[in-house]
Amino acid sequence: MYTEYYKQQQPSMSAEEIQQKLVNNNVCLAENVPSSATITRALHDDLGYSYKQLNVTVRESLTENVQDRLTEYLTACSTIDARSMHFLTNVLSLK
Repeated sequence: MYTEYYKQQQPSMSAEEIQQKLVNNNVCLAENVPSSATITRALHDDLGYSYKQLNVTVRESLTENVQDRLTEYLTACSTIDARSMHFLTNVLSLK
């Protein structure tokens, strides 16, 4: 979903700016671009994003080096049998 992609790339982007990007990138025509309310509702209801969640993205996490490392990590994980993976959680956070 383009809306989610734009919001992840720039969390401070407003629904109006997303509308403009949709038109500028030829994803939608100007006459059928989703309304601001529809975009906001999709981000909140369909994707579970909230204002708080979108504002906690650290700008450093969007740098090219970090994105490259993330791609490397995901590529490495995709070669591992998921049944053999173990995820640990902080025991104190479960209390």
